[in-house]
This record gives sequence, C-alpha cells and structure tokens, in this order.
Amino acid sequence: RSIADHAPFGIFRTEGMALVYSNRYNRLLAGLDPDEEGDPEAIRQSIHPEDRERVLSEYAQAVRENRPYETVFRFLHKDGTITKVLSRRIPIKDDAGRTIMYQGFNIDITALEQMQARLSRAEHLATLGQMAAGIAHEIRNPLVGIGSTASVMLEDAEPKDPRRQDLETILKETRRLDRIVNQIVDYARPRTLAPLLFAMEDLLKETLAVLGAPLAKKQIRVERPSAPHLSPIQADRDQLKQVLLNIVQNAIEAMPDGGILRIAAVESRRDQEPGMTVTFTDNGSGVTRADLPHVFEPFFTIGKHRGTGLGLAICRNIVDAHQGEIRLESQPGRGTTVSLWLPLRQPSLV
Repeated sequence: RSIADHAPFGIFRTEGMALVYSNRYNRLLAGLDPDEEGDPEAIRQSIHPEDRERVLSEYAQAVRENRPYETVFRFLHKDGTITKVLSRRIPIKDDAGRTIMYQGFNIDITALEQMQARLSRAEHLATLGQMAAGIAHEIRNPLVGIGSTASVMLEDAEPKDPRRQDLETILKETRRLDRIVNQIVDYARPRTLAPLLFAMEDLLKETLAVLGAPLAKKQIRVERPSAPHLSPIQADRDQLKQVLLNIVQNAIEAMPDGGILRIAAVESRRDQEPGMTVTFTDNGSGVTRADLPHVFEPFFTIGKHRGTGLGLAICRNIVDAHQGEIRLESQPGRGTTVSLWLPLRQPSLV
C-alpha cells in the first residue's frame, strides 16, 4: 500500500460497483485532498456530470460480463479545473475463476491532450498562414488603389459636393477591410517569441492606461486587490500586451452601461511548474452556454459585436506559444471571468 500511495498515477480497487481503495494520486486526480480518504462516493461524484452516467453504465456492464473495461473521462474539481484521465480496470479472479474485485488505474492525460491540440492547431495555422499571406497580397493591392483614389477625390471635392459622403464611406470601409486583412494575417502567422523579464504589474498598468478613456466613458470601475510581491515573468511583452488589451476591451464592450472590472494576479503552479494566473472578472452581459464552447474559434462573434471575431482566437494562439492556458467562464446577465495562466519562465530558455 505504501508503494501504491506514492505511485505517479491513480490506483484503485472495486468490489462490484463499490470503491474499496483509492491511492493518494487517484484522489488528487479527482480534485480531493490526497491525505484524506473520506467518503469513497466523493470520487464517483467528482466525475464530470457529462461523463458520469456513461462511465458508470459501461463499467456496470463490464462487471456483469466479467471483462476488462477501458475508457477516457473527465474529473471536475470544485474550482472548475478539469482533469482528463485514461482509465483501465481489470478483473481479479480467485482460484475458482470467480471475479472477486477489479483493479483499476487512472492516468492523467490532460497535458498530453493539450499538447496534441496545440500541435494540431499549429499544423492548421501553418497551412492557413501560407494561404492568408497570398490572399492578403491580392486584396491589399486593389485596396490601396481604391483608398488612394477615394482620398484624392475627397480632397478635390467641394464642401457641398454630394459625392463626399460616398467617398468618406469608401475610405472608411477600405480601412476596415485593411484591418480585417491584418487580423487574419496576425491570426494565421507562426508565433515567434522575443521573451523578456518584466513585472506583470507594470504591464497591467500600461494596459489600463491605454484603455483609460473608454473605461472612464463607460463608467467602469477597475478594482485591483492588493497582492504580495510577484516574481518577474519571462514572456514576449508586446504580444502579451496584445492579449491583455483584447481581454479588457471585451470587458468594456460587455458593460455598455458601466460596471466593475476586477483584475487579480497571483503566482500559481501547474503540474509543479511555477507560473502566474491573471484573472479578469466583469459583471457585464455574459456569454450564453451555447456560445461558450465557441468563443476561441476564429470569426466567432457574439450578439451585436461588429469585430472580426479573431480577437480571442489570436489571444489563444499567443498564450499557446507561451505554453500557457487561457480559459473563459461566464453566466448570462451576471458576467464573465477570463483566466490566463503563464509559466514564469519559457521552457526553451530555462
């Protein structure tokens, strides 16, 4: 038992459907205190609600048929963290060939799946980047010509010339199209980092200074709880500032009638790696449950938002390039929380 309690994966035993033993790591995977055995039912209740019925039903069928069972499911922790595990259970039989218990193993595959998802997105973006560069070149050339011609005609037009409004519209739309092209190229381009050591507090202050005017105009109060001294972080300062600006701008748009934006930064660990978590919580309009799974998809917009729908997609690409994680939780009518976790040091430079 001592060896099992120090194993770097979950080990458990069941008799029928009843859990009779769970090692420390298995309780940790379930988001429970590893040093308190507590109620065995707590581990079962920690299975993600969307997976629980399927897992228990399939396992019950395997027990009835005296056969091994293997599946993938998620544990949902009390703080909202999700751990994905590969679970395998094999029947243990007595000398007469009767199954007396099941021996089970749970292996954490969360990081592996995240890495596979990043690799898949990177491959997709590499192909998309080549296409975007070519398309951007073809679009920009006529845009420059249209914009330049409209600008010259506008300068030559008399103040009461009825064409002025049309020319101003043409100029406005060519600039908008140019911004869209730039964002598409930015989204699709490979991310190369130029990491520097800096204080996150300084970058947050810069971000709020840039957006000070719209925050004041919308009567949004920014709350910054006092925090202990934070270690400097190693990241691409300019790209990370782009992420922070986008998150705060989204919060401003979600609170057209004013509200509160709470920003907090704390040091935290992921898989024993030192890092920092920055959270942005607003009490704005929120995001519906139907929209929530799509917020980081390119070209996805919410409600009357007139943007390109690339802001959060670009943010995720930048965070992925830093080996970090960005999450968004929301309730319609109550607000949204964006959590950003970044390692304190970039692995390739440690």
